[in-house]
Amino acid sequence: MRKLLFAILTFVVVFGMLGIALLCAIPSTALNLPLTTKLTVSNVFPQGWGFFTKNPLDEAIDLQPVGNKSNKVYWPMLNSHDFSGFNRYGRTEGIEIGSISSLIPKNKWQRGSQKNRGKHLYLSIKNPSRTKFLHGKYKLSYQEIIPWAYANEYSNKHIMKKYVYLNILK
Repeated sequence: MRKLLFAILTFVVVFGMLGIALLCAIPSTALNLPLTTKLTVSNVFPQGWGFFTKNPLDEAIDLQPVGNKSNKVYWPMLNSHDFSGFNRYGRTEGIEIGSISSLIPKNKWQRGSQKNRGKHLYLSIKNPSRTKFLHGKYKLSYQEIIPWAYANEYSNKHIMKKYVYLNILK
């Protein structure tokens, strides 16, 4: 009897919080909540629903280690090695990739797919992050995502727009 009561109480609390958060996120509904309730919910859930609204056609950024396997990248997040996002190591790498990417001059990016398979010119960049997880030789690329309607016409789901080879220093 105790387990059943606990399960019902948990269900009511979880779905009650979800319902209130949803009502606060929708601009106008038949069930209007008081402004103080909406402000309290926005303080508890500050991210809001905008957290989930990334445009699926935005460019994808990719970082691949070159040569040395000790430079393994734990990114993107939803993999078994980081417990589906609970381990924050991959998140830190994502922030480092963004800050390193912003330091690369526009004239250093190579356009299109990789044609030169021989020796690469590496751009040396100092990692500006405090954690400095990323160091060594990598290939950083931005890729255009193919819309699902045209997916059968391409062998890849991504088309490389630009790339650069980096030697990231600590």
